[in-house]
Amino acid sequence: MAPYGIWYYGAILDKLVEKLDNALKMIIYFPPNVYEELEILSELKDVEHFEDIGKVAEEWLSYVRGKVLDLDSCRNLYTAALNWKFSFREKVDEFLLVRPELRRLDRAKIIEEMKELPADPRVREWLKVSNERIRDFKEGCSALIYGLPTAAGFHFMRLCERALRELYAKIAEEEPEKRTWGEILDKLEKYYGDRQKPEILHLLSYLRNIRNKIMHPEGFLSQEETETLYFYTMDVIKRLKDLLSEVEQKSVKPGQ
Repeated sequence: MAPYGIWYYGAILDKLVEKLDNALKMIIYFPPNVYEELEILSELKDVEHFEDIGKVAEEWLSYVRGKVLDLDSCRNLYTAALNWKFSFREKVDEFLLVRPELRRLDRAKIIEEMKELPADPRVREWLKVSNERIRDFKEGCSALIYGLPTAAGFHFMRLCERALRELYAKIAEEEPEKRTWGEILDKLEKYYGDRQKPEILHLLSYLRNIRNKIMHPEGFLSQEETETLYFYTMDVIKRLKDLLSEVEQKSVKPGQ
């Protein structure tokens, strides 16, 4: 196996967990297509130290072949996939001889932030609004530490998109619903018109290009690119909190 090979399976595991999680969160359950992910993960049965994950994945592959994944099975597979994910990372940590090197971030600091969340009160407050935000942050940092920069990029981008949608809801006073990243930015551009646009809009426009890159099947992020994206994500959250504070202050009428 090529040196980068094991990280590929880690990214596939992240993708499987995300698919199952999204399916289980829907009001109306729609069976996710997880055949491709299970087929790839079943290859681990031939990889030393990861055989157990591969064998169970192969059993699930046989189970879903030619049938729709019902709700109970989806829940069971989700639980199994989470266990695979934790087991996978523990094994990688145990057997990894050359650990991924963080280029711009301090490993100890990132591990501390995963446990306690970032020290900046604006970031902490924003992340604590929902478990989904906290999970994306922690999963992004974890993937970064374990040398899965593209997987980490997905989580950080999702945080940026959550921030973008919150900004739109506050500024436009309507929910963005299923609007795309580009459609939301276009709406906000029209809202501000010739007025000076907040810096966060320029930053989100730039990040949209990175998002488009990793959404492409052949798009990947380097370790350094993802660490830079981490800084951008923290900046987006801080700027969002500052801007929303300004908006709220302006909306308060004198005497209230």
